[in-house]
Parts: sequence; structure tokens; C-alpha cells
Amino acid sequence: MARIVDQAGIDMILVGDSLATTVLGQPDTLAATVETMIYHSAAVAQVQPKALIVTDMPWLSYHISPEETIRNAGRLVREGKAEAVKLEGGRKRLPMIEAILAAEIPVMGHLGLTPQSVHAMGGYKVQGKDLAAARELLEDAKALAQAGVFAVVLEGIPDILAKRISEEIAIPTIGIGAGPHCDGQVLVFHDLLGLTSGHLPNLCVSMHSSPRSRHRHYNNTVPMCRPEHFLPPKKHIIPMLTSHRLYKMREPTHPTGPKPEQKRRYEIILTRETKDKQDPWQLFYMTQMQISN
Repeated sequence: MARIVDQAGIDMILVGDSLATTVLGQPDTLAATVETMIYHSAAVAQVQPKALIVTDMPWLSYHISPEETIRNAGRLVREGKAEAVKLEGGRKRLPMIEAILAAEIPVMGHLGLTPQSVHAMGGYKVQGKDLAAARELLEDAKALAQAGVFAVVLEGIPDILAKRISEEIAIPTIGIGAGPHCDGQVLVFHDLLGLTSGHLPNLCVSMHSSPRSRHRHYNNTVPMCRPEHFLPPKKHIIPMLTSHRLYKMREPTHPTGPKPEQKRRYEIILTRETKDKQDPWQLFYMTQMQISN
């Protein structure tokens, strides 16, 4: 599999803890262990791909202490041949992220629908649909970028929120079920090729799984996932709640996010409407204002 995607010209291979469900047949990703991730990451590395190898830190491998987190991340790099690690969570994970970065291991973030929090979230549910949750995710993204992660996965959030986050932070955003405005897209290999049985999320595109069609489909998929070409079907776009609409900005920003010298602030105005309209709160993104140096 790693050879197929690498030959297609993919930029990055994520050895995800989703292998617990797609490969091992478990009901969720919580079954993945550090040893499991090391085994599969090392198998991918045997191909010696040109693509960057990023390996997921599984549940409980970065939740106990910074010291334990460094040991587990180090094992993924030393034994699993990973070139970077990915972990889920926002500001509450900063001590762990900073510890890994201090050990000179690159870190990718993951916000929104975080599968390792499936029980805390009450299932695989879209995140950031109301104003308060959207603000929290935006602040989490800013905090991760400030801490030094090199990219962040945005999963299962409204497309307009993903757009806002992508414009607010200078690092790449990688979307999955987050609309067309992210800097890149990630898809689960087994879902993409129709190898997963049972119900598939709306964001998945299932294709024929013969060896020839796998190569052909991956060759076609890679360019289509570039930001300038990625146009997901409407059913893949997640809207905000009606009572918390986020309107488009008047002035477009750089497609891959603002550079440090182009950082902007946004004037946010909350307006109270009459009860008969049944739309009490609306968030308007007003004209962007350049911050003077």
C-alpha cells in the first residue's frame, strides 16, 4: 500500500491509528498500542518512500506525563522509523507537544473530531458547529501553531470554520470532512479504495479495488486533492448551525494561509435579533484590518 501511494506522488503518508479498525477489525482506534504503531510504521518505512512518514501516537501514549510522551514518541521514530508524529487535542496537550518538540521530533496536530475522544464526545460527531465551540477550536489551532507544530489536521468541522482557521494560522491545514478550504486533504486508504466493510462516512469516496484501478485511482486522486482543485460534493460540506452562521469574508487572503507579516485581525460583531426571527445570534466577519508593525 505504501508503495502504491508513494508512486502516485503523495506528499505525506500518515500511519494512522485508524488501522485498529481498518486492518485489525476493532470497533474504534482505542485498541491501537505503541507496539502496533511501531510495527506498521516500520513496515511502511521499508518501502523507503519519498513521502514524509507521519505516525499517530495512540491513545494513552501521550496522556500520562511529558516524560512518558517523549519515550513513546522516541520509540515511534527509532523503532518505527517515523519522521514525525501526530497527536490529538488542543491547548491541553501543549505540555506534551512542547516536550516532544524539545526532543527535536516534528509534531503534527489534530483538531475537531478526534477519534480517540469518541466516548467523551458521545460518538463520532461533528465538532465546532456552534459559536462557542468554533471559537475554542480557533484558539486551539492558534495555540498549536504558536507552539511549533508543522501542520494540523482538521477533521469533521464546518467548512467555513476550516476556512477561518486556515487563514488565521501560518502552518498548513490538512482537512478530512472539513470542506475545500484547507491547504491539503487526507483520506483513509481503505475507505478510498472500498476495502472497508459496513457504513462509510459521507466524506469517504469508495472506488473499485482491483490492483490496476488502485494505481489509476491514486494517480487521479493526488492532483484532485490539491487546494486549487479540491471540490467535495455538497453532502461532504458541514454547515454551521443556523443560529450561528459564519459569513464569508470580504477580502480574500493568501490561499495557503497568511504569512507572519500578513497576519490580520478580525473585527467580530455580535448582534441580538428579535425573537420572532428565531435567529438570536449571528457572527459576522467584518472587513479585515491590517495590523501595523
